[in-house]
Amino acid sequence: MELPLEPTTTDDPATAALQAVDSQTLLERALRAAGVDADASQTRDHLIAALSPVERELVAKQVRYAAPQTSYYARLPGLAQLDPTTLVEHVTDSGFGVRLRAVDELFERHYLLCSTPPGGAQTQLAPAEADRHTTVATFDSGYDVLAVRAPTPESAVATSEKLAALGDTDAPERLDLRDPDRLTALEADLVHGYHRLILGVTQPTAQTDRIELTSDGARPGTDLRRDDVVQSLLERPDIRREAGRVTLDPASGDSHDRPLVDLRFSDGEISYRTPQPEATLLAVDRAIQSL
Repeated sequence: MELPLEPTTTDDPATAALQAVDSQTLLERALRAAGVDADASQTRDHLIAALSPVERELVAKQVRYAAPQTSYYARLPGLAQLDPTTLVEHVTDSGFGVRLRAVDELFERHYLLCSTPPGGAQTQLAPAEADRHTTVATFDSGYDVLAVRAPTPESAVATSEKLAALGDTDAPERLDLRDPDRLTALEADLVHGYHRLILGVTQPTAQTDRIELTSDGARPGTDLRRDDVVQSLLERPDIRREAGRVTLDPASGDSHDRPLVDLRFSDGEISYRTPQPEATLLAVDRAIQSL
């Protein structure tokens, strides 16, 4: 699913956002998150026609910025003091590097839509829009944590650096989820269960520098931490979490779904395995920024 680069200039942005959804799963979850009772199995055009204007807008809010579905987290010292309205004057549809294409507010949160060159790199040529990535930078006022939804780590970095330059904040710092206090809060407040873990071994005399654990063969949904051997490993000072497949419980209000994600701890990266509505993405973003 590609986001429209300038959804705020569309004549009927709610209809346009819904027509852009190419995932039946996302549409069903968006309806549920919006509290709209409608048959998601009907064709998209029939569904849109069946919704009232108010319902269309409620559902559109759940999908408008819900792609890409990988979030990269960074800390930008000074972001908490940034007035997002000052960024509107930097909106452009031309130029090299990352272009800020739209500034919006949704669910009392700020959204910056950007057009990013392939790989996120600054180039001497201006790639055509069809060759660019759409990235979405989002944050809450009063917090220094930025979430960037992007298809690649490079485009996420380029987007956060662009915001830092425009907002005159300090350089972005990747949010390392292995920080002891942050990790403790993450596992207590957000992680429902680990189903796969890749651990790094820092002991120089160890026979391996990597351990991979999986719950394959166990009861579906089994949390690896329930295994005493795994728990003892996680408590060792020479073991650190590198990556994992994780079920999150973001308390988004959607009791039907706990998102399954791939999490890279040191990179502050969360990739959703199935499409999620804005309510879920937002709940995870706010859980991360509060760690």
